[in-house]
Amino acid sequence: ERMGIKIPMICYSGALVLTAAGEVLQSVTMEKEKTTAFLREAAARFPQAVVNFYAGHHWYVRDPQEAHVAFERKITGAVPERADFADCLARGVLPHKLLLMMEPADCARAEEELRAHAAGLHVVRSSPTLLEVMDASVTKASGIEVMLRHAGLTAADALSFGDNYNDLEMLRYTGTSVAMGNAPEEVKAAATAVTLSNVEDGIAAYLERGGTMDVTMHDGYFARIDAVEDYFAASMDMLLPGPRASLFPTDRPVRTKERADVSTYYGEHARVENSLVADGCIIEGTVKNCVLFRGVRVAPGAMLENCILMQDTVICEGAALKFIISDKDVRVSPYVTLTGSEKLPLVIPKGSEL
Repeated sequence: ERMGIKIPMICYSGALVLTAAGEVLQSVTMEKEKTTAFLREAAARFPQAVVNFYAGHHWYVRDPQEAHVAFERKITGAVPERADFADCLARGVLPHKLLLMMEPADCARAEEELRAHAAGLHVVRSSPTLLEVMDASVTKASGIEVMLRHAGLTAADALSFGDNYNDLEMLRYTGTSVAMGNAPEEVKAAATAVTLSNVEDGIAAYLERGGTMDVTMHDGYFARIDAVEDYFAASMDMLLPGPRASLFPTDRPVRTKERADVSTYYGEHARVENSLVADGCIIEGTVKNCVLFRGVRVAPGAMLENCILMQDTVICEGAALKFIISDKDVRVSPYVTLTGSEKLPLVIPKGSEL
């Protein structure tokens, strides 16, 4: 936040996956009964363990001043909240992850003993002193899979770095995987390469010596998109030759999913000015300063100005739209008038009929 950077995030070892805008792509919490049973077993067998209860954007602990908690707060910047875990569960607050802190020998023993009493849960060490507990379906690999699918990518496109047992599934999943020099031998064996340790800047060392992470320096047009009006403004910028050429240079093509389609049909009375129109559209009305995705239909007499219409949107006869963003498969009935503004474009949800 201090750097002003917003990026997609995979949280709690894959239990919670968020886009850069905070949209939830995956949220897998632990079941109430299993959580209660695990907490009871952990308290009986390892009363010395400091337990952390993570739910969404909240970090619950029994004592925020406890030394392990204070150290975690120092290195993460997160702020713990005092809570009784039984009360949380009773209120329907289910954890994405539990984190147990204890000495290395106790942590190794707890991983083995508690795993045997944690059916339906994933119990794994993330450091010599930290034991993570999530739903059995959750791994870093499962979180990465969700993120890659959202981005239209596959595991072969991904590069991962890891240094402990909770990274094993991830290192085996991604096309290229790198274990840190301080990782246990089992973790190193799971990776396709090994670099220097964390304290030796192992990631930088791997990349500097030719590690496979594709990075392209771009000093031309860019836009930060945090809200609907930002998306609208950036899309309208693409109607200007300068920004469009900067973002899509001929020597660095941007490749997207392809759908073969016929050329767009322009009717006898169609009028189109300063617009980007994809293949497969049928334009028989007036279109000005618009971005039209494939398959859009604009009937005779319809008028569009400063609009973004996504795939297979249908604008019927005589309709008039200004400053509109329509999602896929929208239908606007004859002679309907819809108007937004540059700072507050009107958004029509997917599949709507107006």
